[in-house]
Amino acid sequence: MRQPAWRTYTPVVYWLRTVRGLPAITKPVLTERTRRYAGWVEAYARHRQIPLRWAEKGMNKEEYVRPCLRLRLMHSVHSAPRCIGVPPKPEPATDGTR
Repeated sequence: MRQPAWRTYTPVVYWLRTVRGLPAITKPVLTERTRRYAGWVEAYARHRQIPLRWAEKGMNKEEYVRPCLRLRLMHSVHSAPRCIGVPPKPEPATDGTR
């Protein structure tokens, strides 16, 4: 018996090919999806006033997020670790706060 298409691909591959209609999953396609997802995460955190924090260079990311996960299990989310790509350069404050 043949399995449905959604069971033969990983969910991401299924979504990109079937839902988004992309015939090939290339590096530029994945780069764009990553960029858009990072933008969504930043907007989500900004609208809910959740600070994004970067792990220090060389730090194990799993060790960095473990305390956040413990807090999340005990309470609501107070901050979100930011582990996507390279940290942006700080922007100068224009209103005197920061």
